[in-house]
Amino acid sequence: MVTRNLRVPSLSITAEFLRPCKLGDFLDIDLWVARLGRSSFELALAGSVAGEPRLRAAWTMCVIDFATFKSTPIPDDLRKRMLAYAM
Repeated sequence: MVTRNLRVPSLSITAEFLRPCKLGDFLDIDLWVARLGRSSFELALAGSVAGEPRLRAAWTMCVIDFATFKSTPIPDDLRKRMLAYAM
């Protein structure tokens, strides 16, 4: 993204901790693209231990032109790669 003079700042981050984890627990984390807009997107994350949900999180980001600090469309090659992880 740097070579294209683009950056991806965070717009919002939310997290919900459903149950505690203990030292030694193996935390499985799933990460996917929950929404893909013109210039913004949201990543979602779910964590579980032995199939029991422990946390959920969402992270919204926006692609900007670093020279103007204005939103800009997600580049087509990146969008295509992100679509492979969309749910």
